[in-house]
Amino acid sequence: MMSLTTELLKSDAGKLEEKQTGTYYSKRLARLLGKDEPVPVTYTEISLRRLQDLTDMYSVNGTISTKDSYEMACQIVAESVVEPDLTDKDLKDHFGCSLAKELAEKLFGIEVGDISDGVAGLISGETKKVEEVKN
Repeated sequence: MMSLTTELLKSDAGKLEEKQTGTYYSKRLARLLGKDEPVPVTYTEISLRRLQDLTDMYSVNGTISTKDSYEMACQIVAESVVEPDLTDKDLKDHFGCSLAKELAEKLFGIEVGDISDGVAGLISGETKKVEEVKN
């Protein structure tokens, strides 16, 4: 039986740098676009260190208020959603937003919590099945 150290030495170390992606199916964007089926939104993981920085930024004495929790979720979505590109200047201008975080809130509303949870799942390795996210 091969030791774990030996197996790790034979592994592709670059795989740790590859970001995982997930898909959220947005009913809100579907409504905006006049579509019957939820619209796929692609997000990618952010680093655990960045997630901790955001948690620290929005917490007071280790506690995050409901308002700040929503703000943090909007920031996580702004930094992790890759399709649509929330940093696109034309898209932000079209919706009257100057920041990607504002665009995330405007486009997704309450769905930012679900998308943010999906991102956290990528970081922790506890991803939801696509069918669970759809509902």
